[in-house]
Amino acid sequence: MKKSRLILISLSISLLAAVFALGISATIVTAQITAQSITATLDPNIIVRYNEDEQSMYDANGNQVFPINYNGTVYLPIRAFCDIFGISIDWEDSSKTISITDDKLTSTAVIGDFEIKLHGGEVILTKYLGEGGDVVIPDGITVIGDHAFDAVLLGKRGAGQPDSVYIPDSVRVIEKMAFFGLIYPHGDGTVTGLKSVRLPSKLESIGKSAFADCAVLTDVTFDEIPEGTITVGDKAFAGCTALENCGLFDSDNVILDNIELGSDVFSGTPFVEPTE
Repeated sequence: MKKSRLILISLSISLLAAVFALGISATIVTAQITAQSITATLDPNIIVRYNEDEQSMYDANGNQVFPINYNGTVYLPIRAFCDIFGISIDWEDSSKTISITDDKLTSTAVIGDFEIKLHGGEVILTKYLGEGGDVVIPDGITVIGDHAFDAVLLGKRGAGQPDSVYIPDSVRVIEKMAFFGLIYPHGDGTVTGLKSVRLPSKLESIGKSAFADCAVLTDVTFDEIPEGTITVGDKAFAGCTALENCGLFDSDNVILDNIELGSDVFSGTPFVEPTE
């Protein structure tokens, strides 16, 4: 019984891989398939190598298992196969379902003005590459990575500093120093830089020094204040000396109940952090 399920899984994976490789969509119609007995060879003489290293395979109870040869095709025990690659696998007996999760899958691409990485189910904006001005981050991004808009790194990339940033509601996490030091002094004595940020309604955390030293930043606002807890890291807005409107405070400039602050979050700003 287990052998026949393994064969069906292997066929399904092969078919899906072919569909994605061809870049097409397909509707798959299958006839009703029932479990059937087969004759296969359990073959301990078949060697499995990964990156030139010979692998031993084990089941969930620690018993060694071996490849199966059926009609000239070799099948590997799926749990042991996933263990080799460090992939999570679960079996639900009631529905006869195998669930495979690859948290290590990473893919990076440049889309428009942004470098984006897919990793562990997250869509991470890792680098801003545009010319600056009014920046709208694409919907679907879930994390703004550390140093993504860091002023020093923008200069090294040849990118411009944004005047404003619109962060879509899909973003849950803004990592450390994501918008650090966005200020540009000009030779004539004027200063430009990041002036306004629209925060997402599903925001869960703002990392350490995420907006620190954005000295011309005046407005940090929500269109809709998140209901869940927002964790704000140490010195997240430290040095934002021009800050006038901050959506983390109510109209009386009292910090919202769902905000958990680190230390010195608003150091050097007009806003006063609550004391114990």
